[in-house]
Amino acid sequence: PKWYPFFGCSSLVASMTKKHGSQWKGLSTLAKEYSTEVLGLKLGNEIVVVVYGEKNIRQAFTGKEFEGRPDSFFVKLRCLGKRIGITFADGPLWREHRNFTVKQLRNIGFGKTAMGNDIQCVLANIIDYIGRNNDKPINPTSIMPTAVMNVIWKYVAGEQINEERLAFLLDLLRARSKAFAMAGGWLNQAPWCRYLFPELSGYSLLRRMNQQISEIIEQLKVICLDLLIAGSQTTSNVLEFAFLAVLRNGSLQEKLYNEILVYVSAFLLEVQRFYTIVPLAGPRRLLEDTVIDGYLIPKESTVLISVGDVHFDPKIWDDPDDFKPERFIDESGALKNSEHMYPFGLGRRRCPGDSLAKSFIFIVFVGILQKYRLECSNGVLPSPEPVIGLISAPRPYTAEFKPRI
Repeated sequence: PKWYPFFGCSSLVASMTKKHGSQWKGLSTLAKEYSTEVLGLKLGNEIVVVVYGEKNIRQAFTGKEFEGRPDSFFVKLRCLGKRIGITFADGPLWREHRNFTVKQLRNIGFGKTAMGNDIQCVLANIIDYIGRNNDKPINPTSIMPTAVMNVIWKYVAGEQINEERLAFLLDLLRARSKAFAMAGGWLNQAPWCRYLFPELSGYSLLRRMNQQISEIIEQLKVICLDLLIAGSQTTSNVLEFAFLAVLRNGSLQEKLYNEILVYVSAFLLEVQRFYTIVPLAGPRRLLEDTVIDGYLIPKESTVLISVGDVHFDPKIWDDPDDFKPERFIDESGALKNSEHMYPFGLGRRRCPGDSLAKSFIFIVFVGILQKYRLECSNGVLPSPEPVIGLISAPRPYTAEFKPRI
């Protein structure tokens, strides 16, 4: 669309968002109006490119030139004032943080048998809660976020620091202790001397050491923040959408009860397609000039990836607007390859917690349906329309959990 001085096309994006209920749907409509799979926008001084079509989104997910993250005020605000952590950092710092995070999660049982045991413990608590409250309708939102957070917190709070980083931290603390001992007399008796003799008084040395410790703590804080934010809400929303789909497709409930492995897996894949949790993935920052679908996109542009449109692409899916778990089952009754699904992204920035999310969703969903049959509260079918912001969430609803006899 046309760009105007200072504001670019911000007003157009705002009006399309308001008209269609979400930025994703508004931009998708705009791309269709211009018959393009590469939508170029100017939002203030920022060039934003939204890519559509499976070929283009795979390029954006996997190309090394797309691995950057925007250096914006919002990103810094999200990361406690600095671009650190595993979600919004990039370059060597991001690789170090991601490798450290994945390694430590594995060391404490992530992706192993112990993880399944942790999820089973949380499931037992959920079943107990439902059992104590199934005399009245229950809002899944009152259960799922807490349950997911309990598992994630175990891995975040229980992680161990690796030996190299531990040794560095211990050396730093020892040196800091000596520096305090040496400088303590000067700075305690004449604190003003730090202004006249910052080096001689030891004040500058202490400030540098404090900064080093603060940087380590800040890095760990933001990594924990990334794991908590990225994992808790998205995983719980998938489960809430799954129970919503059960209520809206009541005829499938007995099949889900009887055919656990293949049909439940297909059902949950269809939930994540039909209710795409992150319809506009990103943002990415281009590290160099790049060609996408014949268009030259300049370095430092922000790129958004329209996963939601791929999940509803009629060239990939038959009847994409219909909820059909069978689309993921082949003629022999086996689960199909889900290569056209991108709930966790793709490439080196793929969600590192996908194994936990998949296991949690499957175990909790099956565990509840094996114990209870879901029914609509007061016979009222909940709305299928999601609330779409940065992520998608179901509109508030309640369900009656009837014990299976």
